[in-house]
Amino acid sequence: MRSFRCFLLSVLFVVLCQGVSAQRPPKFEPRTRNFEMDKVYPVSGESKYNRLRVLDVRVSKEKLGYLKTGAFNRNADLVTEQPFDKLLTDYYTKMLAELKAVGNEELVMVLHDIIVEDRAAGQEIATMFLDADFFGSRGDRYYYLGTADTLYEMSSNGDVSGKLLSGTVHKIADILSRFSVMQGEEGNMAYTAAELEGKRAADNRQYEAYKVAGQMKPGVYYTAEQFLNNTPVDTPIVIRENTSTASGSYITVYYPKSKTNKKARPASAQDIFAVCDGTMLVCGHKRGFSKMTYEHGDFLAVQYFPGITSNSGMLMGGAMFGLVGAAIVYAAESAANKNNNANVAYYSRLVPGEKRFIPTKRAR
Repeated sequence: MRSFRCFLLSVLFVVLCQGVSAQRPPKFEPRTRNFEMDKVYPVSGESKYNRLRVLDVRVSKEKLGYLKTGAFNRNADLVTEQPFDKLLTDYYTKMLAELKAVGNEELVMVLHDIIVEDRAAGQEIATMFLDADFFGSRGDRYYYLGTADTLYEMSSNGDVSGKLLSGTVHKIADILSRFSVMQGEEGNMAYTAAELEGKRAADNRQYEAYKVAGQMKPGVYYTAEQFLNNTPVDTPIVIRENTSTASGSYITVYYPKSKTNKKARPASAQDIFAVCDGTMLVCGHKRGFSKMTYEHGDFLAVQYFPGITSNSGMLMGGAMFGLVGAAIVYAAESAANKNNNANVAYYSRLVPGEKRFIPTKRAR
């Protein structure tokens, strides 16, 4: 009798366990949102190229960025139904549809990165960053046309997500249109098709800092040129990473007490490009020092640039570099002072040829 009761209890336990298992919530699936390029902006001018080829060399190709969705602003990965390079080539063909005269050459876009972020700063502020090199063919040779490495910011009094999507399409079309009417000069350096993907890395390897893959010599680099040549000034200096419960970790750099210095004194970030103590590499910015890392062939660090600090209307611009030239940088900085903008922290990439950092996304 006792064994029969034990058997019934065992059966009841199994049934209850199965019921609990059946009531468990389904496994979480990441949210996604399709990025579509439905609105077509025709090429402005006479295109030199009747086709676009995209070489997608991004480290991660799974998504373009994210949108905030729902009442709780959960992140939804921004993805494409077809490979992004195919989406761009098809879109470029549509951009040419209304043109009467089109050249017979090929436009090549080497896509290094695209980052689309919705309300990264917590307000109705969104950003889009595109980083690509462009080449135009002449027969079987290719000529470098230029680089688009531009961060666009936009804000809204309402929901900025829709403006982010439409603004991203508009700026991609604008960039394609600008390069579509350019043509490489035959006197300039020509490249084969096989050399296009590696051009940027080859250019960077002209600098010692890239040859040693970020393994910098200890010392103080007062200028970007000293840093790129890996020729620091051999000055005793200390880097300390401090932890604060209020603001997280922060970096202090100081000259230690010595025979010439009666007491330790802080280093000025305004006078120093970078510092290496043999273990940590840091760089100066407008508000102090931040860590610098070498990842996937690039030097990365947090820097400060004029950016939108409030959701006061719609603005596309913020910090704009590369494609539109230095004059627009100054115009953007001037506009920032007039539009309630201030210096904002951005994750940034060093452009060695220009000896400066460019912003790629908001840091906070």
